[in-house]
Amino acid sequence: MNKNQSIGRAFLRRAQLGLLATSSLLVAGLAACRQEPPAVFSKGASERVDELTTEIQKTLTAATDGWVLEYYPHGQHLYGGYPVSITFGDKGEVLMASDAPLAKHKTDAVKSNYHLKSDKMVSLSFDTYNEAFHLFSDPDKSYGAGEGKSFEGDYEFAIVRSVSPDTLYLKGRKTGTVMRMFRPKTSAKEYLAQVMELKKQAYTAERMYKEHLYGLTGKLGGKDVVAYLNNDGYNVMKIEDAESGKATEVPFVYTPEGLSFFRPYNGVTTLEWKEADKSYNTTAGDKLTARVDPDYKGFAEYLGTYELTYAGLDKPATVTFEQAARNRYRITGMIPKQPKFVLYADYNAKQDRFEINTQKLENTGGAFLAVWAAPAGTNLSWGSGFGMYSKLDASYTTGKRYKLVDNGVWGGFVAASYILWKPKVGEYRAFGVSQFQQPVFTKK
Repeated sequence: MNKNQSIGRAFLRRAQLGLLATSSLLVAGLAACRQEPPAVFSKGASERVDELTTEIQKTLTAATDGWVLEYYPHGQHLYGGYPVSITFGDKGEVLMASDAPLAKHKTDAVKSNYHLKSDKMVSLSFDTYNEAFHLFSDPDKSYGAGEGKSFEGDYEFAIVRSVSPDTLYLKGRKTGTVMRMFRPKTSAKEYLAQVMELKKQAYTAERMYKEHLYGLTGKLGGKDVVAYLNNDGYNVMKIEDAESGKATEVPFVYTPEGLSFFRPYNGVTTLEWKEADKSYNTTAGDKLTARVDPDYKGFAEYLGTYELTYAGLDKPATVTFEQAARNRYRITGMIPKQPKFVLYADYNAKQDRFEINTQKLENTGGAFLAVWAAPAGTNLSWGSGFGMYSKLDASYTTGKRYKLVDNGVWGGFVAASYILWKPKVGEYRAFGVSQFQQPVFTKK
């Protein structure tokens, strides 16, 4: 008998009997396993859990090519799921690599430690820092919901059940989410590499906006739908029923073949990518194909280079509007010789204008672009949604010049300018310039 199969069967047999007796750990799935002699129950519950912990240790380390965990941070699965490759060593060491919703994220394996705990149940803990994995649970990172929360993921899990020697289910201690961990047919490293290669070919939110596409249309479970990939790059698909208009947020994880839903939608659990016609396909023959983005033509009118003026600037600054995401601009150059100062603007297709609202600044440790009432007043705020939008200056006839106008969200105050502000600190001056009074953008 294969050694791995032997270890797996021993693990399942002990788990099915020992932990069902303690009602602390559910291990199920092999109806064909024969009942052990009553003598097994002569051992105390803690001893049985200890023995199970040993068997799980053997099962984990026997997979020398590693495991893949379909990891879902956040209890509400707001960010979708990501494959994590995990190779366990027999001395508590572990190699981990992951996909993640971060720009320039590296999938190199990182070494750290893990350990199994046995109390009333068996739990698996990755309790030494690993950048490839703890980026999902580190509250000091400014990802997801921002500093203090980030992605709000797990790093401790209860092992709750198994359906085969090659598949375990882990329950996050913090989120309560049950996640699948399995031994892939290839190595875990190769599996992750195949996922990353698939993402270069298949439609992702980034690829779609770069190709000026928006929305996937077709059928799922026999019903007409329009599906939208998340504009922030998270692995969540919003699926709208074409007949009823009902929208459902469906978290998913990418696989080497396409993607797998966290929960079924109209009976559909997986979508396979077919490069030949660039479509996502169900096993029943339904498919989703991309459609042209109706907003792109108007959005593109604002791309390019501008001269920016504001009070205190010796000469106009050269500012560039680049595409950052669908209907989103990345603005650089507002502060001369400060390439790390970046702002973002959104395109309002209905009003055909760009809007610059309050936002948390990159590379500042928590400073904001705040709206400011200057020069008419001194009030300021970094409250969500406050900002200004572009208005074409009709008096300027040699090109296109845009003044910024208050968007009307700031209660009884009127925004006319911006100021860089750090809560509990004050005006943020690290970039040299911190005030943008009555900015004007002139298209080159």
